[in-house]
Amino acid sequence: KELAGFRQIDVKIIDPVQGKVLFDGKVRVKDNQIYAPDRAKLQAILDTVGADIDTVLGKYRFKGWYLNGDINSPFNIDDALSKNIKRFEIHAVYDFEPNDKVPNPQDPDNPLPLDPNLVKLTFLTPERTVLSVQTQEKGKAYAGTLPTISKLGYVFKHWAYFENNEVKDQFDTTAVLNDNKVLYPVFEKDPNANLENEELQTVKIYNPLLKSTQVLKVKKGELLGVDTNAYTTTIEDKEYVFDKFTTEDGTAFDHLTTQITQDL
Repeated sequence: KELAGFRQIDVKIIDPVQGKVLFDGKVRVKDNQIYAPDRAKLQAILDTVGADIDTVLGKYRFKGWYLNGDINSPFNIDDALSKNIKRFEIHAVYDFEPNDKVPNPQDPDNPLPLDPNLVKLTFLTPERTVLSVQTQEKGKAYAGTLPTISKLGYVFKHWAYFENNEVKDQFDTTAVLNDNKVLYPVFEKDPNANLENEELQTVKIYNPLLKSTQVLKVKKGELLGVDTNAYTTTIEDKEYVFDKFTTEDGTAFDHLTTQITQDL
């Protein structure tokens, strides 16, 4: 039973690097502030995150908590909430330090050193997890295919250089590549998208080759809506392409026909 003057809102706490939803439930709000007992509960969860995370393709250093993962919207649990807010998500954001290793299809836990005659391009998701990796001959212009990536409520603009954990200029596919690059997808809000009253599901896509997780928002009842060519990883002269999706219990998941009706 709701107390007088209180309202409930839906909250999710997500750590995309760990591939975990840490909290998914309702909290009580009064006078645009999270009710103190619920605030303490959420803070205890937030405090469990903060350690560096070593992965096969680089190191992640915890940066902070942000609303919907937007680097321009840091989350402070004591801040006043918007008067009409019905739900929000808090995402862990990490700085990413790439290494000079490449995925090892025979043993994904033990990546291989990069051939000194090659350069590595690491494509990130909006959450800064690794979407795909491409290698190619050093000293030549980009010879691959840029991944197609989408984000609900946003319009993709271009891939940009990601240097020292800052988004820089648009990636120049004609420039000669002499060193490794990290690339980040730049989006802008879709002015025609209105998700305020939509029921949204969270879908986590784990890539076992890259040991990396992509977190997507999908409208309930719609298809996953991803271009699986984006997961193609190129190592030297070999391409490793998407095969199929399976759920956590190993059941096949047909993303072309199956509607998303729950978090996955």
